[in-house]
Parts: sequence; structure tokens; C-alpha cells
Amino acid sequence: MKGDFSRDSYRPESRFSRVVMQQGRVQLDSDWNEQNSILIGTIRALTRDLFGPYAGPAAECGFRIVTAENRQGLPNEAQAEVEEALKADKGSLGDEDMLILAGRYYVGGMPIALERAMRFRAQLGYPFGQDQVSSLRQHNWLAYLDVWEEYVCADQDPYLREAALNGVDTCGRARIRWQVRLMVDPKNQDAAAALAATGTGRLKARANPTED
Repeated sequence: MKGDFSRDSYRPESRFSRVVMQQGRVQLDSDWNEQNSILIGTIRALTRDLFGPYAGPAAECGFRIVTAENRQGLPNEAQAEVEEALKADKGSLGDEDMLILAGRYYVGGMPIALERAMRFRAQLGYPFGQDQVSSLRQHNWLAYLDVWEEYVCADQDPYLREAALNGVDTCGRARIRWQVRLMVDPKNQDAAAALAATGTGRLKARANPTED
């Protein structure tokens, strides 16, 4: 989905610290959006400076990957979380699947969270291209977090429509999304290059969008 924006005026290389409103001037969506982008960009840069490109809190570090092979060596607290998750869905942990444990994490300064443990294959949008293996033990693989920011409009979330204005949509929203992905055969140069070429996670807008 695409939003109705006049333009995206945010330029990190300009090093602007804030947007300064002037009296008697026309107010544009781009000014308001740029102020938010400046603030969010500053917070994310500070987070990266303090924690590094990726990190999680010591007490609630999330997104631990649990497989049938490594579950026996987990700390007691993680073991209990695994048992509770498997009991909740009345299943077992086979060699073709894995669990993603709950908690919080930061990737590129962007915060993400998982409220309760979930199966890898239960993620929204699964399967993701080639992220499928019949047996984890029979492959070399690397699990990684893909994190990005997406625009959400009123067509996707009707709650954003203003009932007092007869259902007219006003502002959209931005939301941070994540997926745990699998890279099979991580020593393969093409696969490693594809992972290194991932984007910055920055929300983009165009004044006159065209279909790609």
C-alpha cells in the first residue's frame, strides 16, 4: 500500500536537528513527517551507538532459536518456555521446524518484540521463498532477523478511519515488521551477498508512485 504524500523531504545527510515552524506559512505534510523522521533517526542512531547494530536486554533478550537438536542444552527458564509453548499447541518439535522464543531485541536501532514463543512456520507470510528445509540436521543453515518499517493505511486497518468524519481516512501509520528467516548453505557466496544487500529498513514515499 502507498500513502498520499506530497514528498519525502527527510535527508539524513543534511544533519538537521529539527523542523522550525514559521508564522503565516502554509503547513505541509512533508514538514510534519520530516520532524518525526529526524527524531526517530536520532533515537535509532543513539540506540546503535549504545548497543551496537543488534542487541537485546539481558533479562528479556528475545528471538532465541530452539530446535529439536539444541533444546536439551537450554537454561531452565528457556526450557520452561519451550515446554509451555509445545503444550499450548499440543504438538512436538520436529526436525523440520523450530521455536522462536519470546522477548525483545534491537536491530539497526529498531525495537522489536515477541510476546510469546511461536513456531518458525507459524510466522505471518510463511513460507518466505527458499526458507524451507525438510530436515534441519541435514543442512547447514543460518537463522537471521529481517526487520523493516512499513506504511499502514486505513484500507489495511479500518480503525484508522475517523467515524466523526463519516469514515474519512486522515493520517496513516508506520509499523516495524520482522521475520526470522533461514539462509540455507550460508557459505554459498550468492546467498551471503543477498543477505549483505538488504535494505536500511527506512520507510519511503513517492509523490507520483508507479507500479513496479
